[in-house]
Amino acid sequence: MLRAIFLFLLCSFTTASFGGESECAKLAARSGGPENNYRPPQEATVVGKGRLYFYNAPSNECPMKRVFVVPGDVLTVYKSFDGWANVMYIAKNGDDFMGWVLENRIKEIGQYGNNP
Repeated sequence: MLRAIFLFLLCSFTTASFGGESECAKLAARSGGPENNYRPPQEATVVGKGRLYFYNAPSNECPMKRVFVVPGDVLTVYKSFDGWANVMYIAKNGDDFMGWVLENRIKEIGQYGNNP
């Protein structure tokens, strides 16, 4: 009986985690794409304390693993969606990362090409 309960719980947990990934993919598709992008993109700096993690979709349920920026880093901001910002970060080694971050952790500098 305990084995049956354990198996049921294990299957339920696995199904829930896959369901979350599916929901993240649906949200990413709904919120992504070029429509409503800033033209030209905005430039912003990371503010606050600690790491600012990237997400695959604008939801706390969709974190990326080991992708983050720190205060002072500069981001390209493409759009806003429900308290989140779709951004790109280019690391010093040239690697680039795209995702969603909490909008309240960035301070917009202005549009590219319009800054003194």
